[in-house]
Amino acid sequence: LDRSSAASDVYKRQGEDYELLYWKQGRWVSLGHKKGNADGILTYDRAPFRALFLLRNHTKGHEERIFTYESGRQVWW
Repeated sequence: LDRSSAASDVYKRQGEDYELLYWKQGRWVSLGHKKGNADGILTYDRAPFRALFLLRNHTKGHEERIFTYESGRQVWW
């Protein structure tokens, strides 16, 4: 994710199905599904600022880890 712009980018594998979620009022809210492309970047235009995020890989991922953005840097929890 790149919080320096209106869009959010995540480096991921080509052809795999990803879903970006954020925590809002006690539940996860989906920003939609995206397929990884050749450059390995996913772009989400509606990602909110100051949010707790979760990226799910629906193709083969079982590891999930939450993260935030602080001072323009991705912080894993």
